[in-house]
Amino acid sequence: FVLNDIPSSKILSRAFADKTQALIQSTGTRPMCFGMILFDNVSEPNLYYVDSSAVCLPYKGIGVGDSSNRINKFLESKGDFCNFNMKDLEETALEAFAESIGQDYGPNDVIVGVLDKGKEMRYMETEEVDAILLRISEKN
Repeated sequence: FVLNDIPSSKILSRAFADKTQALIQSTGTRPMCFGMILFDNVSEPNLYYVDSSAVCLPYKGIGVGDSSNRINKFLESKGDFCNFNMKDLEETALEAFAESIGQDYGPNDVIVGVLDKGKEMRYMETEEVDAILLRISEKN
């Protein structure tokens, strides 16, 4: 790395997984359980998942935590996100969140971060989230 260069999420996640793998091999035990998601927007939006078994995988969308199986099954059922427009992605993200918590929620109950190609990450306003939730309810 060059001083002041920010490494991509791909480089960081791979380095973290490699160090975890070396630790596993040298001690014969796994470190405490963890799951980590790294993202960046260097040339395009990137999302990488790393866990305590030294798995390092790229994703288009992933859930981590108590309801991760439910949310990941939901995301897998949606197929490839490459052909989704921003509107579809917003709706899918909020539908996945609803699936993970298993109940209805309002626009004040969630914070949505948006990472778009060539732009800085931003957080949606409550009104934007409310408009998306309205679109979802009208579809169903």
